[in-house]
Amino acid sequence: MHRKIVKPEILTEEAFAPFGDVLHPGGEEPDQDLGIYRYWDKIAALEFSGDPTELGYLRVLRRPFEFERMERHRKASQTFIPLSRSTCIFALAPAGQLIDGERPDPDSIRAFILDGTRGVNLHVGTWHWSIFPVTESADYIMVVRRDTIVDDLEIVDLEAPVELRL
Repeated sequence: MHRKIVKPEILTEEAFAPFGDVLHPGGEEPDQDLGIYRYWDKIAALEFSGDPTELGYLRVLRRPFEFERMERHRKASQTFIPLSRSTCIFALAPAGQLIDGERPDPDSIRAFILDGTRGVNLHVGTWHWSIFPVTESADYIMVVRRDTIVDDLEIVDLEAPVELRL
């Protein structure tokens, strides 16, 4: 079994586009500016199959930068909003065709450095594994389709382990 090495890259809108949206106001003017606040509209489209959504609280814990499995959700997008400026690494692979028995292509796995100033919204079906904090832990609010962990959690074993190297 050959170990795959993935070097995390800087999070940019262009690099992250195959997996989802980067959540930030961007460099453009706000859609509304009333002096007491600035508001940017439509920073990401959320998909939840018409089902109710909910917020979840995620605390990720420091561990070795390696994994042997990935997960995806075929019914809904998934949003991660950081609660601190903790640096983390997020490993992902494109959604593929969303068919039963499909696995992520090991050569398509990429990793991004999340600096805690921007969130991310994953496209439906995007393969991912739990975020890796560089510090002891990091907290996120998640926007998810209700009961995602009950009826829309697909976890598969990879052909070989993946190691993230900074």
